[in-house]
Amino acid sequence: MLTFEDECRLARNVAFLAYAQEDPNCIPAVCVEQDVRRVALNIRLATNSGTQLLKNALAGLQKIFDLMAAGNETWPLEEHIFTLIIEMCSERILTRLGLASRKTTAGRKQKQPFVRALEGVRALIEAAAKTDDTEMSESKQGFLAGAREVSKSVTRWEDHRSIESLKGIVAAICHFKDSTNLDRILASIPDTQLVPTAKVSIKNKVNKVSRYRELARWFSRRARDNAAYRQLQALQINLPERFHGREPCATPKIPLFIETINLATFPEIYKTKTVKRMYNILQTTAPAADAQFRQRLSKTLGESKIHAEVQLAYFYELNKDTIPLMPRAVCSSKDACWLCNIFVDAHGKMFTPRCHGVLYPGWRQPHIPGSSLTDSIVAQMAARLRRQVAESVRALLQRGERTVYPQPNESTLTMLSQSLST
Repeated sequence: MLTFEDECRLARNVAFLAYAQEDPNCIPAVCVEQDVRRVALNIRLATNSGTQLLKNALAGLQKIFDLMAAGNETWPLEEHIFTLIIEMCSERILTRLGLASRKTTAGRKQKQPFVRALEGVRALIEAAAKTDDTEMSESKQGFLAGAREVSKSVTRWEDHRSIESLKGIVAAICHFKDSTNLDRILASIPDTQLVPTAKVSIKNKVNKVSRYRELARWFSRRARDNAAYRQLQALQINLPERFHGREPCATPKIPLFIETINLATFPEIYKTKTVKRMYNILQTTAPAADAQFRQRLSKTLGESKIHAEVQLAYFYELNKDTIPLMPRAVCSSKDACWLCNIFVDAHGKMFTPRCHGVLYPGWRQPHIPGSSLTDSIVAQMAARLRRQVAESVRALLQRGERTVYPQPNESTLTMLSQSLST
């Protein structure tokens, strides 16, 4: 029924909508089951936390799927789906636009409203035009016209604060994206006037807010062209209580970490000297490192979460005898973290499209005593971690300073579909 690419695309699109309320601690992931006998698709969802948010997402998705099942009886289907998407995702859209406060992790500031950033670009373009003898290009004129329409739509929303006025904002931004060469316009502004990170942020906001309008079109056309999309069901996974239990652990000791340095292949005679140099570079001491390690591990053991991708993989392992056709992909509303990515690799039966590379200390495996699958995955992941630590130690000692990595964009969009234009 679905090609591998179509299965991935459907899972990614549903995951995007499923993150309907702002909560960085409640990230959903999705798998698509194909029921060939019934010509139907089961959409399985999981989150790392937040039961109520998951229930809200399931209910919102099922409304959309029920509408798709009705087909031409609810014509125009695309517009009705668009309304349901905005109703379901209104909180998330408003936080993306900076029109509602968002939950942030410690140390992260609230970003300025999108419309204010867009008006800032308008002002820069208009100021440049006043000092330039040449006539303003059509692309810049189109940008200014589109930006004004977006600003007007935000003003209307501020007056009415309704679903219809929020639909107007999303539609205006989507039209702005389709009718403007945003990359060229932003590239024409000197970095001294608009820093590169601000340019990336504007483009990111435009693409993500537009996606809500684009998905209404995408889902309506899939329902029109493929009977399987008229038989979609949103389902929550159910895992045994023991799955969420925590494994008892002995008191951690810093030598467990130091032993890992041996994998960096330093001669044994220099091991003590190497460890001391590492502490000097990190501006710490053995007792301080020991205390920090104990504190971090204690917090991880008590507060860590089983990410949604991991839950889905184990759900299908536990139910492989009752589900005829297993999913080939697992997709989250964000790119997979580093540990989820190597987990999926070690599991070896699913694909995840992207990895943002961040290693979260609050990640954990499920506690399933006696599971050969768990033992195999743990062994492979531990080997990958040891190699990564060894490489990091080598880099630290060669550079003589800590490497500071920029914060990656943890949520990226892929091309939706070539068929949007047909």
